[in-house]
Amino acid sequence: MSRWLLLVLVVAGLDFLLVGNIERGRKNTSAGQDSARRLFMPSAVSKSEGNDVATLDEAAEAANGLVVTALDPVIGQRGLKAFGRVVRIQDLVELRNRFRAAKAEVERARTGLDAAGKPVERIHTPPNENRDLHDKALPPIERTGEADGANVVAAEEALRALDGEARQRWGETITTWIVEESPAFEALVARQERVVEVTLPWDVQTVPPPQKVLLQGADGHVAAGSLIALAPSADALTQGSLAFYRIPADRGRLVVGMRVLASLPTEDGPERVFVPRSAVVRWQGKAWVYVQRAPDRFVRREIPTDMPVRDGWSVLTGVAMGDRVVVKGGERLLSNELHSIFR
Repeated sequence: MSRWLLLVLVVAGLDFLLVGNIERGRKNTSAGQDSARRLFMPSAVSKSEGNDVATLDEAAEAANGLVVTALDPVIGQRGLKAFGRVVRIQDLVELRNRFRAAKAEVERARTGLDAAGKPVERIHTPPNENRDLHDKALPPIERTGEADGANVVAAEEALRALDGEARQRWGETITTWIVEESPAFEALVARQERVVEVTLPWDVQTVPPPQKVLLQGADGHVAAGSLIALAPSADALTQGSLAFYRIPADRGRLVVGMRVLASLPTEDGPERVFVPRSAVVRWQGKAWVYVQRAPDRFVRREIPTDMPVRDGWSVLTGVAMGDRVVVKGGERLLSNELHSIFR
């Protein structure tokens, strides 16, 4: 009997110890989770002037690895926003082929005229010999020469008309490239470079256009372009001036027919600030930055991204020069903020 009693006491003691260890483990895990939550989650999320404000204590800010820096103005750029499209190279190739055909027609007409002139010279050379043959052969030959001369005139007029049409659409520089089949044109045909037609704002005088432009495609990628020339015509819809820029085809992902945003640096216009790419977080299809308003308070603000510059954006609204924004840790801050809101 005592043996059974001893066995029951031993089993009961083991159960007590096991349950105690499990309970202590649960408490430790819960405490660790609470500690991590305090470290990584904002202490509070509130609204201020329509903006979301995340409040973090020092431990949470350090744990999120936040890096904050002040915004600087975009030096030397008071940019304008414009729109453009990547030109179909086939349009230029077809124009080149039309020039080839027109020039070949001029050569054929001139060759025919030269050939028609040789019999006339032979008949005129011995005027006192074989007078009957001379009198009979000269009129039809002269008529043939007149027809060949008219063909030359018509072919040259067609070539001049084509040249005028091309210069009215593409301007002097690109038309000269096409007519001479220059290395610059061959680079376009070989898909080494692309042409972008940019529509300048109709109410802004930008003559000559800026030598450099930054172009942004639908995926947000930015490519730098250089000026070819100002186009001789205006945009039919907006009445803004047109300018042609070229970009290396191996830079960016701007494809034929794509609509692009263009950032044009100018000497006048509103002062802008530079927002680095690392400061921008994306949510609900919009771009946001976190502005530090106090050591422990971060305001999420929407910014426009329609004025791309290298490594970031030139921004006019949403932030101002001197604002301190989060340039590292913004994605984690947004994730934690949204977790606090929706939990």
